[in-house]
Amino acid sequence: MVPVGAASAVSTRRLGPDPSAGLRADRGPTALLSRLGLVDVARRLVHPWAPTGGYLDAVPRRIAAFRGSAPVLPALIGYRVIDSAAVRKLSDHLSIVLPLDPARP
Repeated sequence: MVPVGAASAVSTRRLGPDPSAGLRADRGPTALLSRLGLVDVARRLVHPWAPTGGYLDAVPRRIAAFRGSAPVLPALIGYRVIDSAAVRKLSDHLSIVLPLDPARP
């Protein structure tokens, strides 16, 4: 664990589509999940970048993500971010819907 305020050599990646925004996220946990074989479902389905949070401070970010293991990936048939007034009223994160077809091999 890195003490608060200490320098860290963590992998970072921009949070939004605008590289000039300067916002960075610690991607260490994401890298660990990838090494363990879990795949980012949005990327697997070639879903375009879509924010899942950050609308409260007007800085769109992809915060929420689903990860899937090899046995689940073939069943994935879609990925959709739900952005509506009702969802924004309920949470600071947008909802993600993952339709699955368990009959797919």
